[in-house]
Amino acid sequence: MQKRRILSSSLLVGLMVWTVTGSVSAQTLSVTPPSVSSQRCTTGSLNVALSIPSSISALEVVLDYSGDAVINGVIVSVPGVALATTGVDLLTPGKIRFWALDLTGGTGCLSAGAYPVVATISYTTNDVCSGSLVISGGTFICPSPNNTAHQTQVVDCLTSAITPVTVTGSTITISNNPPSITCPLDQTMHWGQVLVVTATATDTDPVACESLTYSLTATSPGYASVAPSGPNAGKVTLAPTGGDVCVSTVGVIVTDECGAKDTCTFAVCVQNTPPVATCPTLPNRICWGEAATGQVTASDPDGGPVALNYTLNSFDGPGTMVITPSTGAYTWQTQETPNFISPPGGWTLCVKVSDGANVCDPCSPSNADTCCLKIIVIQTERLTIEKLHDVIQGGPADVEITLDSSYPNYPFAGFDFLLEYDASALTLLGVSEGGFITGNAWEYFTYRFGPNGNCAGACPSGKVRIVALAEQNNGAAHPDGYTNTSAGSSVLAILHFLVSDDRTLECQYAPIRWCWIDCGDNTLSSVSGDTLFISRYIYDLEGTFGDGGASSIDDPNVGFPTNLGAQAICDVDPDGTGPKLPPMRKVDFKNGGVDIVCAESIDARGDINLNGISNEIADAVVFTNYFVEGLGAFNINIDGQTAATEVNGDGLVLTVADLVYLIRVIVGDALPLPKLSHNAATALVTTTGELVSVDQELGAALFVFRGPAEVTLVQSGLAMKTGLRDGNTYAVVYPDFTAGSARNVVITPGAVVSSNATLVSAEVADYYGQSMSVATKIVPTTFAVRQNYPNPFNPSTKISFDLPVASEYVIAIYNVAGQRVDEIKGYAEAGSVEREWNAVGMASGVYFYTFKAGDFVTTKKMSLLK
Repeated sequence: MQKRRILSSSLLVGLMVWTVTGSVSAQTLSVTPPSVSSQRCTTGSLNVALSIPSSISALEVVLDYSGDAVINGVIVSVPGVALATTGVDLLTPGKIRFWALDLTGGTGCLSAGAYPVVATISYTTNDVCSGSLVISGGTFICPSPNNTAHQTQVVDCLTSAITPVTVTGSTITISNNPPSITCPLDQTMHWGQVLVVTATATDTDPVACESLTYSLTATSPGYASVAPSGPNAGKVTLAPTGGDVCVSTVGVIVTDECGAKDTCTFAVCVQNTPPVATCPTLPNRICWGEAATGQVTASDPDGGPVALNYTLNSFDGPGTMVITPSTGAYTWQTQETPNFISPPGGWTLCVKVSDGANVCDPCSPSNADTCCLKIIVIQTERLTIEKLHDVIQGGPADVEITLDSSYPNYPFAGFDFLLEYDASALTLLGVSEGGFITGNAWEYFTYRFGPNGNCAGACPSGKVRIVALAEQNNGAAHPDGYTNTSAGSSVLAILHFLVSDDRTLECQYAPIRWCWIDCGDNTLSSVSGDTLFISRYIYDLEGTFGDGGASSIDDPNVGFPTNLGAQAICDVDPDGTGPKLPPMRKVDFKNGGVDIVCAESIDARGDINLNGISNEIADAVVFTNYFVEGLGAFNINIDGQTAATEVNGDGLVLTVADLVYLIRVIVGDALPLPKLSHNAATALVTTTGELVSVDQELGAALFVFRGPAEVTLVQSGLAMKTGLRDGNTYAVVYPDFTAGSARNVVITPGAVVSSNATLVSAEVADYYGQSMSVATKIVPTTFAVRQNYPNPFNPSTKISFDLPVASEYVIAIYNVAGQRVDEIKGYAEAGSVEREWNAVGMASGVYFYTFKAGDFVTTKKMSLLK
């Protein structure tokens, strides 16, 4: 036993200093596992296995290591009590050296066999993305005493022989584990919002030597961003604008320190709320030839992404519809041609409003809204009073009231007409219904005039009211239609007149005109009864329908009664209660009348037998036969022969006086009278103060002054007779036959008479006995300004004033604060002048107007009441 202890001690010294070789069976030592993979920055361990064919009393292991790891330590763990004395030497870089000895004198030898673990080597891999740790058998140079090289070896327990050990090393492969990333779920959001979602990444590499960086793929939308690192690493911020509406794919990339990457994607649906268009609920009703204007409005709940844009979506009418892109206002100019007449229900206009956002289905399927409205074009009703030409006096004249027959009229179910005519030339015998009434089987038609009329009381002479209704009551019978197409006629009524045989009326025109005493006159009613159609334009004979009003004499501000159409107050629902719609100005009226034939166009005065030779004995025979036989004596042309009997120029036909004068002409006792041209010229009669003047030579003049008056003749060589008749003073001025020859004596231009009364009328004739038209003018003697009319007013009023001489004038208008708000300037000849002031845009209240002409200044007050 003592001997073995001595040997063990000697062996320990030998292991540290020199190597003794002996011949024993092969010994093996291996580092296990021989190959292993490891992560970077990871601590692991390797076992040292020993296989010995015989027992040993000492073990020395020398290993070399190199690569990307650090050896942390070695734990020697020989099983049992064998080789209980151990040691480890890691002082030399790249070297692992440990040993185990039996110092018991031979009782602790390690028995022969295979030992899987006699030592454990601990290591930690470096922070490298790829590398290795290689452990293999090595040598150790012991510096003392003689630099002996040691290697892995064992000492045989029985023989103490030192035997080298075959060493099998181990290689540890170091690698980087790639990261893994998970994206958030697909997102839906509205543009203009901000949303933050998180992409989550993991990496199995130790946290201590690993950091991850986040980024977005190049195809990700510009409104997305991601925090690359830090406490918010992986948080994706989505902030889309209006231009980003639609579906986009956001890609998130995670990258570790070694450049390993993983990518995930998620979809973002950016939504837009489309605008909401609002259409007018009622149809836009306009008259033929007018411009249809209106506006489609819209609201945009999200206010974008761009300003609303309005475009024409569709329009089924003719012509050009213009849409203002920025406002939705529309304008459509119609024309007075049949193709603009609306179909049943009207023309359809559809306007599209868009907010300009992208459109993608199903994420954001719409960026627009469309609304459709109706435009009803109501054709103008053109009503004409017929003009008859060359009507013979003393006979009938049937005058038709007609619709324009060139197109179907807009359906109407009733009318109320008020007409006036020249009662001195025409006698109304009656009114009968036209083909329009009978053809449509209307139930009610009547006319009223005289004391039984309806003209805000009894109708004065020369006025007649005509009323028709399609349906008087809702009985079993109903009208057949409401148009000239359904009736087969455009004649509404026929007025039956007797033309006066007063020969002073020959060559004259007897007018028949539309007239108004209130808003109900000359109106048509819609079939439903909710709308009253009133006048638009009034035309005289020279006017042409559809000329845009160039020949119109319509003036809606003159007041009632008038021949100028329905006045401005008629443009509103009279009682404001509905459901009536405001009246529509869609009826054009044209005046007519009877053109009385000139006698000279159908006869020659005194040519009773119409043989072309006047004032012969044969004419006297035919005329004499008339007094015995009556009109039967006129067997050539009753009207023409009757007109020829007006021989003496008194305006009466078929009189004994005409026969007497005809005989005088035949026997040479009188000269034939020439055919006269009535109203061949016009004379101007001017009143200046008390003086009455004329502007040209006259043969005679009749002046009528109001009430009892004193009249003085101013010119010499003339005679004057005065008298009181019907409450007025009549003064006739003529050449003074008593002073001698009256030949070539005339009333000369200038003052003729003077009077202290007002001149009511004048009648004049020239030297040759021809009647002349008269124009009167009153020249004031002093400056004067009258109160404006109407007053109060809205929005315009008229200011009239007198100028005794031609003057420049200024009307300055002030508000109650004394500020001048407007002025009217002008120049006028002497006389009465009227000017209008339009206060559109002015506030309601009291205003003052100051008139100045020359040295004359005056101020008056007026009231604007809106």
